[in-house]
Amino acid sequence: MAADTFGLTPQPPSGWKPKPIERDDSSTRQVWVSPTRATAYGIVRFGLPLPVGPGLALPGFIAETGHQQGTTRLISSEAHAASGGVQFVADMPLYRMRGILWTHGFTGWVVYASTERAAPVNDQELVAALHARDATVAAKP
Repeated sequence: MAADTFGLTPQPPSGWKPKPIERDDSSTRQVWVSPTRATAYGIVRFGLPLPVGPGLALPGFIAETGHQQGTTRLISSEAHAASGGVQFVADMPLYRMRGILWTHGFTGWVVYASTERAAPVNDQELVAALHARDATVAAKP
């Protein structure tokens, strides 16, 4: 959970359990799951082939998520002034992701809160995950 893994300091909700860090050729990911396991907070750091802004990086991130998780559909996106990035909602086969994506040079980040699509949303856990997402983004270097 060190800041050097992601280039920022994760701020998961208290009591949430981390899953092991996952790495591949282009990204590093970590997820923390809520006590009920129905809600998650996570961070993805990924490489970009060119230094592009978040508006161009988002479709690539959605496509790559689709390769890993199954068909992923972007529901909404809008500028996120505090991060200089884009805030978005995307549906994967099992989860709904509420993320903030930003870029710097050849690197992009997504910090997100997600919930299981087939289960009722636990509002208290979602609020905690969104707060953790926003606190992580606010503390980025």
